Amino acid sequence: IEEEAEEGDIRALRSDLNKIRVSATRLLRTLSGILELSRLEAGKMEIDRTTFDLSDLIRETAAEVDETARQHNNAVSVLCPQGRFIVRTDRSMLHYCLLSLLDNACRFTEDGEVSVQVEPIERDGEAWIKLAVADTGIGIPASHVSRIFSSFSQVDESPTRTYDGTGVSLAVTQRFCEMMGGTIEVASELGKGSIFTIALPDTHLS
Repeated sequence: IEEEAEEGDIRALRSDLNKIRVSATRLLRTLSGILELSRLEAGKMEIDRTTFDLSDLIRETAAEVDETARQHNNAVSVLCPQGRFIVRTDRSMLHYCLLSLLDNACRFTEDGEVSVQVEPIERDGEAWIKLAVADTGIGIPASHVSRIFSSFSQVDESPTRTYDGTGVSLAVTQRFCEMMGGTIEVASELGKGSIFTIALPDTHLS
């Protein structure tokens, strides 16, 4: 970086600084995830339901992974119903879940596509929300799917560890979904990509 600064290569310098910023942000997210998991296991977290526009939250969260998507040459798309999509649930928890899934999708996909889609659904006559984060990335081996939500697990256990990650974020995401009264499921095919689907009750209509 010092050499690039001395040589006046602003473009290369900006690229390196962006990489440092993304790495630092990811480290902070990992540490935050560990703290959140500790609080969850200690029973020190409570749900805080508020009413908000889910479309806004999704677009804001997608914007947070723009730089990661660019580094891996991925296109990110957001598919939301037209107009405002008012829901009632814990905004902070849902933001964490979406950010974790989108960040993982962008990191584990190269030269591909990442999408997040939301739609209202009905379960047993009640209003629910379905959010799906899909990617065209590396996929998950069938033998690993059952434990990807375990703390500190990661799909690649080879010595090279091509794709790093503690797995903490997925463990916290699953716990948050459960606290919000919902579920999270994954469908994946090795080498073709994954779809993580969150389903949550929409209590603002209750």
